[in-house]
Amino acid sequence: MSSNMNGVGIAAEIYFGKEVSQLTVAEAATIAGITNAPSKYDPHKYPDECLQKRNRVLYAMMANGSITEEEYNISKNEPLNIIDHNTIQKASSWFIETAREDVLYDLMEKNRVSRSAAGIMLNGAKVILTMNPKIQDIMEDFFTDYGNLSPKAKDTLNYSMVVTDPQSGNLLGIIGSAGKKSAERIYNYATCQITPGSVLKPLALYTPLIDDGSISWSDMFADAPLRYTVSGEGYPKNSPDVYEGEMDINSALKKSKNTVALRLYDMLGAERIFDNLTNKFKLKGLVRDVVSNEGKMITDMAEAPLALGQLSYGISLRNITEAYNSFPNEGVLTKGSSYYYVFDKDGDIILRPKTSSERVFSKATAQVMNQMLMNVVSDGTARQITLDELVDTAGKTGTSGGDRDRLFVGYTPYVTAGIWCGSSSQDGVGSNTPSHLKIWDEIMRKIHEKIYIKGYNEDLLNFNTDSVTVYPYCSISGEAITENCELDDNSIIKYGYFTEDKTPTEKCEYH
Repeated sequence: MSSNMNGVGIAAEIYFGKEVSQLTVAEAATIAGITNAPSKYDPHKYPDECLQKRNRVLYAMMANGSITEEEYNISKNEPLNIIDHNTIQKASSWFIETAREDVLYDLMEKNRVSRSAAGIMLNGAKVILTMNPKIQDIMEDFFTDYGNLSPKAKDTLNYSMVVTDPQSGNLLGIIGSAGKKSAERIYNYATCQITPGSVLKPLALYTPLIDDGSISWSDMFADAPLRYTVSGEGYPKNSPDVYEGEMDINSALKKSKNTVALRLYDMLGAERIFDNLTNKFKLKGLVRDVVSNEGKMITDMAEAPLALGQLSYGISLRNITEAYNSFPNEGVLTKGSSYYYVFDKDGDIILRPKTSSERVFSKATAQVMNQMLMNVVSDGTARQITLDELVDTAGKTGTSGGDRDRLFVGYTPYVTAGIWCGSSSQDGVGSNTPSHLKIWDEIMRKIHEKIYIKGYNEDLLNFNTDSVTVYPYCSISGEAITENCELDDNSIIKYGYFTEDKTPTEKCEYH
């Protein structure tokens, strides 16, 4: 019935302020006419088109004997009589629209009904949301002001952002697009599929290998091409296109080295990575094998999708942000929702979201990953972020091929937040100020200063490290230090975080 309404009853109330039984013939014909193309015949936005359609309906009613010619002549001359548009609510916020979609989907699944039937069940219902109004307001105030964004935001560039609670998994705030939301069910970049790039690496590669004891903080890997093309170019390329030789795992993640990522991919294998991402971390959108409309086989069971995050179809920003909740929640992934309850008009609960909680890696692994991902913020690819001056902050950047997508998913002990910036231009995102990292930083600073850290105990500003050990190692070999390591001017004594059984024990053989 347009404006995201379902059913004749709600349309009669919203458009005419009447019960269905009180409608005139003309008003009934108006509602009947809208159903053919609800957006096209929206009486508030397109009254002339709606009136013309109403009169065609009236003529059909006369031609079929439902009304007399006299009734037709009287009704076709009746004004549209739609209630003033100012009395109608503005377009739903991104959060309300997202929650509505979640509720509709869950109603359809629970009751095995169509979307339209689920919509009718929602008429008169009351939904209790998980939204934090302060967080949602901060986000909306920022993204509706184009002055806060790149000058390209009105043309080829767009943004989305998601904020979640790590412990409950619940959605706290969401923005689906830059600018003021002026209509219902417009494209939501926070819930559509996008290319995650290197944001996928911690989930796909580093976490499972640390968790099963295959790698640790100081293990050394070669930052060098795995192979060369016929033309002599090394593969894979890093960004920037620099190879630095041997480096420890912490440095490889901090600098997002694609060369090391592919070596980790070879250790795990496509099958195990795919299974972890889809079954453990609940990521939706990865494909094992699909035939396109053109007859081409499409699969994510390969290096570029699983090691470098260049997925065939992509995953949503909301989905991967929710998966990152497992890091600040010390290895436990809790499936949350955007709502708590749905009550019918009589006050009875008709729907609760399906929630779950599962340990997907150990507490010690989570604590190691937190410290590694903190280094991404303090001294790595996300060093533009300054929130770590106030509270422990960790996360990972990601970029798609052609620079069409840029992401950052980061977290503190209190919230997890993902931001996406994407371009429809063939040139990609390009240089823009402020960057998506600075935007994430500004919004998260406001959220923490206004809601979380004011007056809190200092201990609550740091990630827990009670299950890991800090241990020194040689920067050249990655092994336990000797006196010779300390005497070598080219060697640096580094400190890393290790699970109890993976501290460096072998003395440095290089020295």
